[in-house]
Amino acid sequence: LGSPPPPTALPCSRGQPSDCPSRARAGRRRRRVKMMDGPPKTAGSGGNDPGNVTYQFKGEDHTLGNALRYMLMKNPDVDFAGYTVPHPSEPYMNVRVQTHEGVKADDCVKEGLANISSVCDHVLKTYNKAVKKHAKQQQGS
Repeated sequence: LGSPPPPTALPCSRGQPSDCPSRARAGRRRRRVKMMDGPPKTAGSGGNDPGNVTYQFKGEDHTLGNALRYMLMKNPDVDFAGYTVPHPSEPYMNVRVQTHEGVKADDCVKEGLANISSVCDHVLKTYNKAVKKHAKQQQGS
């Protein structure tokens, strides 16, 4: 099959493509896939870069994927976060994370999931307060 074509230069928020550290490291990165219900798996040849990981969540879809992508991109240590649902009939959602040099993608994903949990707790607490307030208003009328 031969080697894949060289990557094209993509714009970087820090200036020119050559100025972007994530682009400079792109050549040395290898793809690593982690199954969330099993041990990590490495796809492709070589390298176990802890800052460049693809996670595969079984039984999840766009609901978690988009929320996690959003939380990851808010993290200043994350260079790239994206997700895909390969096919609607398959119960998988893939999340790709690339972090700055020396930062583990696992730590960023755990932080992102914890942030989602905190947001959900806040929404639930706010909703319960609103329900109680509404019930009191209904009793008073």
